Amino acid sequence: FSAELWVDKDPSGQAVPRYNIGENIVIGVRVNEDAYVYLFDVRSNGEINQILPNRYDQEGLNNYLTAGQVKYFPAADAAYNFTVDGPMGIDKLIVLASKEVLDVSSLASYSGNPNFATSNMGQSQFAQTLSIIVQPKPQKNWVTDTVLFEVTDPNSNNNPPINAGTIDFRSNPGGAEVYIFGNLVGNTPMTLNVKEGNYLVELRLSGSKIFDNIVKVSAGRTSLVEASLEVNPPASASLNIGSSPSNAEVYIDGQYVGASPVTIAVAQGNHNIEIRLAGYLSFSRSVYAELGQTVVINPVLELDNIGQAYFESEPTGAEVYVNGSYMGNTPLGPVSLKEANYNASFKFSGYPDETRSFSIVAGQQSTVSVSFSNLNSGQTIIDDFTGLSLFPGATVTYEEPNKHGNYLEFKVGSSLETIMADLNSQLFLNGWKRVRNTPKHNRIEAKYELNDVELYIELKKTGSNEFSLDIYY
Repeated sequence: FSAELWVDKDPSGQAVPRYNIGENIVIGVRVNEDAYVYLFDVRSNGEINQILPNRYDQEGLNNYLTAGQVKYFPAADAAYNFTVDGPMGIDKLIVLASKEVLDVSSLASYSGNPNFATSNMGQSQFAQTLSIIVQPKPQKNWVTDTVLFEVTDPNSNNNPPINAGTIDFRSNPGGAEVYIFGNLVGNTPMTLNVKEGNYLVELRLSGSKIFDNIVKVSAGRTSLVEASLEVNPPASASLNIGSSPSNAEVYIDGQYVGASPVTIAVAQGNHNIEIRLAGYLSFSRSVYAELGQTVVINPVLELDNIGQAYFESEPTGAEVYVNGSYMGNTPLGPVSLKEANYNASFKFSGYPDETRSFSIVAGQQSTVSVSFSNLNSGQTIIDDFTGLSLFPGATVTYEEPNKHGNYLEFKVGSSLETIMADLNSQLFLNGWKRVRNTPKHNRIEAKYELNDVELYIELKKTGSNEFSLDIYY
């Protein structure tokens, strides 16, 4: 996995080209595998400019490059140019290519510029922050490249010649931090353009000895810094498993290892933990054990005092309340409840509430059933043939019975759907079978059958709390 970075005055990416203040610059980047690309300009005065991604246009928002794709900044057809600005000095371009999306908001932010993220953290802090971002990622999933260019003033006589070379840093394994004169500049593998001279370099990798060396850099040449960093990992990880109460059986990956509390050495990786104690619910968890680290697990075990309840009613659809809390509508279950005594209330429109007491025993099932068989007393029969009664609380304002049914108008503070549900439940109890139910705007039409008789009901909402009911057969 590699990334290449260059500028238009040096397509090789190895020299240190010179750009005058006010001169346009074009930056090129290429990756050999599909990757997300992050491009930064680290100025000589410590200012950081994030070139890609940016919010200037759609091209800037897209920082995903496919294998072999070359991208230029700005693009040939872009409506803007990149112009070199002062102060004079050596600017550094850094490209970070990653196989996964990275959060680089700690390197630069859009608070000062709505189009391009910037910061003033300086080169050293930038390198340290960049290392923090990439260090947790697999080294094979990211790579960096660096290019230097000199910013000069054509009107100044203080533009000294730049003689620069390249240092190529490599390590096995990769991902080592690279320090020059004690300043973090990136992670291996990386190349860095620097002025010719002698440099104290260090490669640091957790768990290994620091590699250091003095490197001489000559103009126009590449110096290789390569180190084999031996990492001696701990032999194992450990799991410290307790419980409250203690003396519970502990199983790791299905194998009994002792009673809690217990500490066991395990191989690095994922492990399934199970803790069992009579009278308590089993505790299970999957944990990842890192070499040289101890994972502590100390749960409070819950009493195994749970049973299950089922609730039934005739007709179905009744609301169920347990100790005053709504649980759902019948048929309902299983409902998990702790071992105790309970009161269940069943509510169904047009019928008196039914209440039942029941008990839950741990590990067992209970079924609570009711039958709504008696209509509320004092209701008015509105059709002798079907036995239908007026909705509770309704007041008849007009009625026109006939030999084929009845027509009436009434007032009640309820909804069209609730009234229809009450009529349906009454007919259901009397043996009628509903074969069609057609809700329409402000009305519901339904058809029922019993033996060879067909029954039609049309319920309309005619005004605020006003309804009409047409029953015919």
